[in-house]
Amino acid sequence: MLNTVEPAIPLFRQRGRGHIALTSSLAGCRGFPVAPSYSATKAAIRVYGEGIRSRLRRENIAVSVINPGFVKSSMTDANPYYMPFRVSGERAAQIIKHGLAKNKARICFPWPLAVGAFILSLLPPSWSTGLLP
Repeated sequence: MLNTVEPAIPLFRQRGRGHIALTSSLAGCRGFPVAPSYSATKAAIRVYGEGIRSRLRRENIAVSVINPGFVKSSMTDANPYYMPFRVSGERAAQIIKHGLAKNKARICFPWPLAVGAFILSLLPPSWSTGLLP
């Protein structure tokens, strides 16, 4: 991701505008025991995106971080665990398109899972660890 975004920034600067969309995940809000490495990489993308958004907005370059929950696909069909509030690819695309058009900093969906992930991120680990599978 860094090897793509960092070289693109000077091109957006030359153009005088642009919009960078980074795909993270709601799993980046808190480390989840079923995928700790995945959670860590998604957290890095989210934090990086939030940081460059603040830096680049003065240069008319927008940055949005897309934080999906579960999206129905052949990949998620193979997951052996429960995936609450899974949305279709078409619905995910609509949500992302709408969020990018509004220049949202974070595009998080589905909202019930986004709220749950946010609450888990606020709780001390000693409280939240027992809530996770």
